[in-house]
Amino acid sequence: MVQQTGLLGNFGQNMQRGFGRIGDAITGKDPNARDQLAIALMSLSGNPQQTQALQQLAAKRIEDRKAQAQTNKSIAYLKSINPQLGAMAEQNPGMVNTIMSEIVKSRFATTDPTKMNKSIMDFRKEFTGLKPVKDFSDISFSFSRVISSATDPSPAGDLALIFNFMKVLDPGSVVREGEFATAQNAANVPERVRGLYNRIREGTRLTETQRADYVDRASRLYSGAEDQYMNLAGQYSNFAKNAGLAPEQVIPDFRFKGEIPEKQQYCKCHQNRQDTRQKQSGATHGKTLTVLALQNKCAKNIWRL
Repeated sequence: MVQQTGLLGNFGQNMQRGFGRIGDAITGKDPNARDQLAIALMSLSGNPQQTQALQQLAAKRIEDRKAQAQTNKSIAYLKSINPQLGAMAEQNPGMVNTIMSEIVKSRFATTDPTKMNKSIMDFRKEFTGLKPVKDFSDISFSFSRVISSATDPSPAGDLALIFNFMKVLDPGSVVREGEFATAQNAANVPERVRGLYNRIREGTRLTETQRADYVDRASRLYSGAEDQYMNLAGQYSNFAKNAGLAPEQVIPDFRFKGEIPEKQQYCKCHQNRQDTRQKQSGATHGKTLTVLALQNKCAKNIWRL
């Protein structure tokens, strides 16, 4: 790889030092961060449906890299416990799952009823301790709060919605609800989203359109994360079966249990309200109440749950 020098090289180095994984994404040091940033930016475009195929391609690249990384970790683990098995797996990566399955079976399989509960608890602890599982659990919780916040069009609801959207984007972020979001405590969250969140902290309100768009984006991000989680859960379910354990006892279901709302078209009431106000500059109290009632109805019906 050619080392960049001069202004361009200094720019890349400064970006990398100043923005953590955002810098790694821009400089190409971290391919997953690059693709995650691309997905986030495409989801914020004026018409994200036009970039859906590209988002899916980027998401698949991330998934493939994670699968390869998991295979590499499994091979390293096998080498640490049995160099011969590790060498066999390295030469035949397709055998990794079979070898791992046999090892899991030897560790957790038992015919002794008094040891069954311990095997179940140990297997469950190992599965829930996996970082992808922890991340999905956090994403699922944050997504549930996005959905509940969308039905509460209030200052507190808007703040909770965008905060939890950031958590869906980056479950590892350390920003706390109510505190200022920065490139340090929310490194993988696009600046545009951080800026909106900080403005809401200071009193800015979301429009119906923004609220609908962010829930739609969160829904698509959640769906991608759920697919990856289910692939991993399926793999470990097979391990559990081979060890004589019931998958439902050792694989917790962290998926969102509610109904994902369908994105609604922007309610035309907003423009109608503006037109009505202009025509009724000298409106009576009764007519004003009618406009307010229409506004409340529009806000409540923007989601079909």
